[in-house]
Amino acid sequence: MLAEGPLVAHGSHDGTPRSLAFTVHGARVAVHRPTGEVRVLHSVQAVDAGTVLNPEQLRGQVEGGAAQASTTTVG
Repeated sequence: MLAEGPLVAHGSHDGTPRSLAFTVHGARVAVHRPTGEVRVLHSVQAVDAGTVLNPEQLRGQVEGGAAQASTTTVG
């Protein structure tokens, strides 16, 4: 309890506006036609994350997403 009385707060949130981030990932690849093996030669990511509070965490999220995407198998 504070000296002036109890601390009281009220709040609500309807979920809008929502925070959005946009990401694009491009890759240059080499394909071994006889076997279908694909190798990533060059990878580039671009992120529009708005106001970044923790640049190191953002970088980790982008790199982690790129690593997960590049290890995904198709078919």
